[in-house]
Amino acid sequence: LPDDPAARAVLDASIGAAAHLVPVRDPGGHVLDFLYAAVNEATQDLFDRGPSELTGQRLLRMDPGSALQGLFAAYVDSMESGKPYRRGPFEFSTAQHGLTRTSRMSVRTVPVPTGLCVTWQYHDDEERMRRRLDRVGRLALIGFGEWDLVTDDLAMSEQMALNYGMDPHRRVHRRVSLDRLIVDEDLDLVKERFRTMLSRRTPVEMEHRVQAPDGRQRFLWVFAEPVPDESGRPVSVNFVTQDITRRRGMEQALAETRRE
Repeated sequence: LPDDPAARAVLDASIGAAAHLVPVRDPGGHVLDFLYAAVNEATQDLFDRGPSELTGQRLLRMDPGSALQGLFAAYVDSMESGKPYRRGPFEFSTAQHGLTRTSRMSVRTVPVPTGLCVTWQYHDDEERMRRRLDRVGRLALIGFGEWDLVTDDLAMSEQMALNYGMDPHRRVHRRVSLDRLIVDEDLDLVKERFRTMLSRRTPVEMEHRVQAPDGRQRFLWVFAEPVPDESGRPVSVNFVTQDITRRRGMEQALAETRRE
């Protein structure tokens, strides 16, 4: 193969997996397949094959899922049109020796003089971490949120929305809509703690009650931390909230038992 500095530059600059593909054509010039001309050290496919196993092999033989899910056709079009291609995250499956493997992945192509460079990323670790955090949040009734001080928007996790009795399918709310749910007797305390946080630029924690949709009061523990810009001025606030109603109920029951 002729030297291709552009392809080499893409592989050297890529943090994740990257491969230099060159076309395999029939006598009429039609692209039948691609050859792995080179791959970077970070490359690993779904079957844990790295540079030594992939270099010199054909794409469709090593990764038949590329044809079945439209990636091969997209690679050909990107190379012939000279336009980059981007896709994902999406569910990708491929097979080898009767074994099928699936992952969510993202793909990007960069046309180069001798063919195409393809970079990709598997999102399995990210998905597993997100599912674990969601599971922990549900079990411990812990939610997370971020308050944008510029727009006054409050983005929250599903569990944080449930803690406040808000719509869990709507992830962005106005902060004032949350204030309306806080019990009147606790609202001044909450506002005072936030003023302290923003003026001193230090984290705060507090407990307050909210009025649940079923009419009962719910006890919440809140930890809030300001996020500064380069000048040190707070531009947003990160939240952790936990529903501690059951704990407070147990403490009250225990106090009643002691009094009796």
